[in-house]
Amino acid sequence: MLSLALDGLAGLVRTIGRVSRSSARHAGGMGFLAWRAAKATLAGRVHLREVVIQAYSMGVQSVPLVIVTGVLSGVVTSQQGGYQFTS
Repeated sequence: MLSLALDGLAGLVRTIGRVSRSSARHAGGMGFLAWRAAKATLAGRVHLREVVIQAYSMGVQSVPLVIVTGVLSGVVTSQQGGYQFTS
């Protein structure tokens, strides 16, 4: 009985360790990518004009998608709120 509980606990700890290691590896990779991008931009290997064009493309041109997502989230939230108040 005790052996079974310890096996379950060991499995839980193993799973937490695996997820933590994977998350740390991913975060480290993202940090390394950000560092390399900043270093290349500041070293002049990437033209500032290209950075501005990409920022505009990712930021300003995604506004319609953000608006649609916000409206749909608002509809769902208001519908759920109305359902909660009718009970």
